[in-house]
Amino acid sequence: MSEAAWQVIVVCVGNICRSPAAEVLLRRDLHDLLPLAYPRQVRVRSAGSRAPRGHGVHPSTAAALAVRGLGAPHHSAHRMTAADLAPADLVLTAERSVRSDVVRLRPASVAMAFTLTEFARLSTAVPDERLTLPELVVRARALRGMEPLPYPDDDDVADPIGRPATEHEAAVTRIEEATRAVAQALARGW
Repeated sequence: MSEAAWQVIVVCVGNICRSPAAEVLLRRDLHDLLPLAYPRQVRVRSAGSRAPRGHGVHPSTAAALAVRGLGAPHHSAHRMTAADLAPADLVLTAERSVRSDVVRLRPASVAMAFTLTEFARLSTAVPDERLTLPELVVRARALRGMEPLPYPDDDDVADPIGRPATEHEAAVTRIEEATRAVAQALARGW
């Protein structure tokens, strides 16, 4: 793959449930909205703050993706490094504690790190105009805290690991709603 204009990394804890689901869903959504531009312009990948290296997608998360006609058969869990974060224009995390892990590992990431649902919410609130990803990140960051959430954990996607398959489906549904909003915001840049 040639060097993409924009780089997005999605991070959760284990890189076996939430972040690989978000990676697959965001790629699908970008491809749907930008079929010609997406492969050349955006690179989406995932990692985990404490990933068990080499593990595939959790079977219950894989089943939730399969219902949507998607899969990640070649996924191999990857533990996040500072080098992974350095080229990122946008870091999307599954929850606030993982965002903190990102910032601890690479403090400069504070400027472009959001939870997935937070960025979906904020980027939707940015006025509808053509913005590059870095410009969208700046605008979304400026909106942070303008409308406080009733519960801070509203910006977190609950970790379904060790939970029933219904929790994996609920997490993937929430992720799908967020990736759709993120992809729509990014597509405005074309």
